[in-house]
Amino acid sequence: MYEFDLHELRLLNEIGRVLSATLDKEDLLRKVWEQLGRLIDVKNFYMTSLRPDSDEMLFDLEVIDGAPMPKRTRPFGNHLSEYIIRTRQPVLIRDNYVDEVQKLGVHPLRTCGSFCGVPLVAYDRAIGAMAVFSDKERAFDERHLELLSALASQLSIAIENARLFQQERTKARHLSMLNIISRNAIATLNPDEMLSKIAEQLGESLTYDHIGIGVLEYSTREIVVQAEAGKRRGSLGQRIPLGAGLIGHVARNGQMAFYRGADIADAALKPLLPDTAAAAALPIFYAEQLHGILFIESSANIEFSEEEIMLIRTVADLIAGTLHNAYSFQTAHEQAITDGITGLKNHRFFMHALSAEWMRSARANLVFALVSMDLDHFKFVNDSYGHLEGDLVLQRVGNILETNCRRSDVVARCGGDEFMILMPETKMEEAGRIVSLLSDSIYADPLLRGRNISASFGIACYPINGSTPDGLRERADAEMYRSKREPK
Repeated sequence: MYEFDLHELRLLNEIGRVLSATLDKEDLLRKVWEQLGRLIDVKNFYMTSLRPDSDEMLFDLEVIDGAPMPKRTRPFGNHLSEYIIRTRQPVLIRDNYVDEVQKLGVHPLRTCGSFCGVPLVAYDRAIGAMAVFSDKERAFDERHLELLSALASQLSIAIENARLFQQERTKARHLSMLNIISRNAIATLNPDEMLSKIAEQLGESLTYDHIGIGVLEYSTREIVVQAEAGKRRGSLGQRIPLGAGLIGHVARNGQMAFYRGADIADAALKPLLPDTAAAAALPIFYAEQLHGILFIESSANIEFSEEEIMLIRTVADLIAGTLHNAYSFQTAHEQAITDGITGLKNHRFFMHALSAEWMRSARANLVFALVSMDLDHFKFVNDSYGHLEGDLVLQRVGNILETNCRRSDVVARCGGDEFMILMPETKMEEAGRIVSLLSDSIYADPLLRGRNISASFGIACYPINGSTPDGLRERADAEMYRSKREPK
């Protein structure tokens, strides 16, 4: 067994101190190469490991002719590095390179030269290999093998400690992210605002360059991208039919799915952005009801670890709960301001809207119109045909009003057969034209005509017919009753 001289022991001790001074893996690898150069020719050098959750070798550090190379991967095969990791045995080949490699039962990747490699073993587990090589024969001997082995024992522990530190730091970051997402989720009951904040937080905390949240629109059976984050954006508002691409596939099947650009089998599972190399999407379910899709995309060909999958599943569950709460609040709020028979706004909401429009118009010197409407002969329908038939009449009238009024108008049922319409920034002439259209539509409806239903209207305009909400309502009601007394 080779015995180190005093100089070598001193250098190994210095390298040990350097390794113990950092918990950053990239920094560790760089310093190892720099310090090892004081003991061995490292113009051709590499450190490799098994890539987690895949059958690939990852070259964390590779130097060719003195120049550091970009990180790369290759499929796990039957070569020297794999042999060293599998057997946890060092390998020294001084000459007859091809023959010596084949004697080990592995395939040579080079045709000549010499090689010196050792396993990296931490806590009785092989985590990688480290090696130097040369085109020249007999470039390395037992001394180099012993030096590499001594360094490997220190490096392995340092790398594993760095990995554990990074793992704990990542967990802490993820827990912090989940905490922030939870706080943002309960801070607002507006779904769009809530999803936007969650997407931004995911973008800040995760390394993927495109993250999105799509919401299921039941009326069109499409997923609509409501929020996105990351360096690559460009899908906001995009609509994906059920079954189309990765997101549509997950929405239809209700199961998490992955896309890997290199896998021909995934060709039908196209992600949203064209230059995506790897993607994952999972459904957002609450009590077996699909609310949407959470998806992540990467332009790099990455693998999704079990920890990452667990994390995004947790995020999806958080989104599901907050969306359910937001939708429940919206439904409750809508019910509180909506007439249960016609689906129009109720009297309470209308009075708030009228007050707000009056203040806006007074402040900005604008006009608006208020229309009062009452059905003729409605009591006869209730008395002769029953209240169920009366409800059907009210529903038909409500639909006619909703269909023929403008999006900016506020249409409300204010009780019984009385309706009111608020028309912002509308003069008398325009209000009269809309009222004439409504009257004709009610008269032309077969069900209403069959029940002898017509309508009487009254119009009041701010400020010429009244300067206050109450004054305008009184004027509109007076005009409506005057209309009712006139022959139809």
